[in-house]
Amino acid sequence: MTFFDIALFSTMVIGFVIGIHQSIYYGVAYSYWLFMLSSLAFLWLNQRLKRFKDTPVFGAKVVDKSAKKPNVKSKKQNK
Repeated sequence: MTFFDIALFSTMVIGFVIGIHQSIYYGVAYSYWLFMLSSLAFLWLNQRLKRFKDTPVFGAKVVDKSAKKPNVKSKKQNK
């Protein structure tokens, strides 16, 4: 995880916790923007981690699964 990913995760958690606190004291309508900030940070972080998971590691071999395997016939010995 990069520093930006950690900052998104922190924003997500802090926004959610403060949103719960504010909704207890003032109501959900007052803390709606905090929940939306937390939700956007969650979605953005989720998108970044999926993109990071799909990229191959430097130096790793990329295997093309769509290529067909050659048809190899076994040799039968005549007896």
